[in-house]
Amino acid sequence: MIDLYLFHIAPLSLSKVVSLAIVLFAFIYVSISLRRSLSNKSRSYRLGLIALNFLAGLSLAALIVSPASLQYANTSSLLITSPDYDLELLESIDYEEVFKLGGHDINLYHSDTSVSFDEAFDSDIQTVQNIQSLFWKLPEMSRLTIVGDGLSQSVLNEINQSLLQPLSVAFKPSKQKAGFSRVNWTQRLNLGNYLHIQGLIHSTDPRVNSVALIDPAGDQVTECKLLSDESFSISAKPRLAGRHTYQIVLKDSKQNEIVREAIDIYVEHLAQAKLLVVQSSPSFETKQIQNWAAENGAQLMLQTQISKDKYITRLTNIKDVRSRDFTQDLLDEFDLLIMDGRALLGLTTEQKQMLREAVELGLGLFVIADQELIDQKQNLPSWMAPIAIQQTEESREMVPYWSDNLDGFTAPIESFMPIIAADFIPENQLTAIQTNMRTLVQASNGWPIVKSLDVGLGRVTVSLMRETYRWVTNGDRTSHSHYWQNVISKAARPSESPLELQQISYPLFKGQRTKFCIESRLPIDSATVTSATMPDDEQVVHLLRGENTLSRYCGYFWPNQAGWYRVNVSVSESDQHYEDWISISDNDEWLALQQSNKRRDTLRYIQKQSLSSEHHKTKMYQPINQWIFWWIFVLCASLVWAENKYMRDE
Repeated sequence: MIDLYLFHIAPLSLSKVVSLAIVLFAFIYVSISLRRSLSNKSRSYRLGLIALNFLAGLSLAALIVSPASLQYANTSSLLITSPDYDLELLESIDYEEVFKLGGHDINLYHSDTSVSFDEAFDSDIQTVQNIQSLFWKLPEMSRLTIVGDGLSQSVLNEINQSLLQPLSVAFKPSKQKAGFSRVNWTQRLNLGNYLHIQGLIHSTDPRVNSVALIDPAGDQVTECKLLSDESFSISAKPRLAGRHTYQIVLKDSKQNEIVREAIDIYVEHLAQAKLLVVQSSPSFETKQIQNWAAENGAQLMLQTQISKDKYITRLTNIKDVRSRDFTQDLLDEFDLLIMDGRALLGLTTEQKQMLREAVELGLGLFVIADQELIDQKQNLPSWMAPIAIQQTEESREMVPYWSDNLDGFTAPIESFMPIIAADFIPENQLTAIQTNMRTLVQASNGWPIVKSLDVGLGRVTVSLMRETYRWVTNGDRTSHSHYWQNVISKAARPSESPLELQQISYPLFKGQRTKFCIESRLPIDSATVTSATMPDDEQVVHLLRGENTLSRYCGYFWPNQAGWYRVNVSVSESDQHYEDWISISDNDEWLALQQSNKRRDTLRYIQKQSLSSEHHKTKMYQPINQWIFWWIFVLCASLVWAENKYMRDE
């Protein structure tokens, strides 16, 4: 394939190459013959005949190679992606073709008057059911203007797969809808834990709006006041196990309801983690942890040192234990051991070895950092060295952020908490690269506050925040409860269940490809996903093991109905069985959120386009009419023949 400025030549076959060689030889031979036979003619006369001979040879060569002219397509199309778009904003857009996505009716608004989609444009309106069909209709399209809400990431991926040549994309977003433009919550909860809902609202009312949470019985649980485009965080404590639907309501300053959305949750009745707290002296921190355990049904044993070898023991929701001494039997009975730094460093060599063995077998160790842990970090067990801390100039106050789902770190309430004068040693200063460390809680600038280190089947966690009881003294028991249930779920002994469905970022929508992952210590092949309302809607999902995490199996399914879907997983070559639930929202729910997501995805897609405007030009090749070369050849060859027959003797 050869591009010669404005011409394009396709790859040549062997026969065409031979033909071109013959033409070239004939041209050279005839040119030499003409020069010799016309030696008595003027120089301009000879050059004229040679030029005619050259044109004849060139046209004959063109007939052989069949060149095409190189052009740049400049077709611009307009794609309407959502209804209720302001027609006035389209007047500045240059387009040749107009398309609407999907078969639904679309209205455009102009001067407060609704205009039907087909009446708004002079050109023919074409409907495309999917994005691929748009490029089938216009393969030469070089510019596409997207107007409306935009396109989802999955549709934008289809654009990349459909493109045969570069495409320039512009976006004219529609007016932002009032409602919840961002929201997330944890759908699967343990009975006794809090449901936390966080998000962002958009309202046309510039005054104070409110967000209320309604429980399944129809009673208002809580309410918060905020302005438009501000974030919110509300909580509730489900009292019964099972599948439940809460309602979240946005109201304006006059308490008129703007939008109401459903919050689906699945509450499991599972046993709470068993906590062992060993402290070197009494503290407000462990006192509030004990109160939290009593309120939430967690089992806790608190041991407070009063002298070198004497401890006071208090039990919460536990009748008795097999041993109250720091032995292997005691550690095996609990899921998480919480210690301050001084208590950890005070263990004997034998007890430290015993603790390591217990952690490697699955026990979680949660260390609340103190000055002793900073000053004596060299005395830490070697297996804890990667998670050591170092002294800083002064203590700080930071807003702690932790993660409930796949959307990243969020703070249920932006309240500052004191952090001790220490930092974790940066990973680039460690003697070896650690791939088994993770940040559980961080500050708004990304600085880690709580980090964990996987050790065998268990993990060691260190916290620089040692005064979480301040949440309670400030009247915010919800944040205190949320924090501890979050870190305990990630720091404690892993669940004994061989299978566990990973948290999914909600809400999910009907008709969209949905990914789910299952953590399994046993090999699994597939899962069955069945609609609770339509039993015939059953899909078998083949699960693939992850490359980086061999215990994680992931797959996709396409929900055809809104509502609950049951996930059933069977372990390969075993009778073990696992069941969980996934909730699917209808496409007419969470409209402001869907619009916000599409707008974000479309803008990201455009920002990733790094091609220059010249590269965005679409090359098109138009075959040149072969009759032109034929008539040039006939004319030039005829003139050369006529000169030889009638003019040579003069």
